Amino acid sequence: RYQSGIFMPLIKNDKLLGILIVKCNREKAYSQVQVNLLKNLVIYVISALENARSYMKILEQKKAIERFAEQEKELHEMKLHYFTEISHEFRTPLTLIKLPVQKILKSNILKREEFKELKLAEKNIDYMLKLISEVVDIEKKEISEDKLDLSITNINLNLKNIYKLFKSLAKNQDIKFIKNIHINEHVEAWLDQDKIDKILFNLLSNAFKYTNSNGTIEIRTSISKYNSNEEALPITIVNRMGKNPENNFLILIVKDTGKGIQEDEIGRIFQRYYHTENVNLFSSGIGLALTKKLIEIHKGEIVVQSEFNKGSEFTLCIPIDRSYYAKLTNCKLNQPEITDTVPITEKNQFFQLKSI
Repeated sequence: RYQSGIFMPLIKNDKLLGILIVKCNREKAYSQVQVNLLKNLVIYVISALENARSYMKILEQKKAIERFAEQEKELHEMKLHYFTEISHEFRTPLTLIKLPVQKILKSNILKREEFKELKLAEKNIDYMLKLISEVVDIEKKEISEDKLDLSITNINLNLKNIYKLFKSLAKNQDIKFIKNIHINEHVEAWLDQDKIDKILFNLLSNAFKYTNSNGTIEIRTSISKYNSNEEALPITIVNRMGKNPENNFLILIVKDTGKGIQEDEIGRIFQRYYHTENVNLFSSGIGLALTKKLIEIHKGEIVVQSEFNKGSEFTLCIPIDRSYYAKLTNCKLNQPEITDTVPITEKNQFFQLKSI
């Protein structure tokens, strides 16, 4: 049986959180000093209870986020599996298309222009088959795209070849397609050509998808140093690489007079599976997300400026110096073969004299 007791309410913001009870089996067991100490203790008890409740809320939020992340992962895997299956089904009809195309090309019955057009079709079929193989492989290795396979790349030739692939599409859609390449042919650019091709294909495909007849699409490229054209470099890449005047960057701009993007949607267009309100029925919502991922793997940046119903401009900036990539662990630097020097041009791009 207790002879003495103190009951102190725990109140915070006029809300009763609980009661602190102290009991003793002696009469008049507590002095005024002890009572005052208990009053001070109440303040700490209230604070501890508040912290405990906040911590429990944080734990609940964490569990909710983890459940949401797991659901997102499952949804992503379902979509990836679906795209893989659909892509695999494209392979057979494309192969069946390619066979008669090759047969006609070997027949020597075509005029020069017809041969060039059909050869272009064959190149596009090969590119699609290559992409399908990569999509099918993605499910097995979940994008091993996080590694760079770098080699010296002839940027001018690469861009001209891609320009040719889209030129017939521009003609067919009655779109003015302009290329402005301001790069010296002797520039030594270390790039992962496969990733650069995918980036360009996605950006140009996106531009053609949303540009109507009589519109204009322009691809513009240049090499920039930090101190020569400070405004051309995204501030994020300057902060990451430093203001070194020796750093060289590939600046690539794809500009169109298409439908444009609403201002409140610009920040979301690089999210996987995201569709703008101005959505195209044939859009998967993957292209720009993959583009941004590939650019980031290449240690670059992409920024977009757009005005609704007037058009968009995508600017990407990628470092091209061997010295920069040599410091990274996810890069393979392929040394060029020793050859007798033969300038690489459009006419002899498949021909080099190897030293014996």
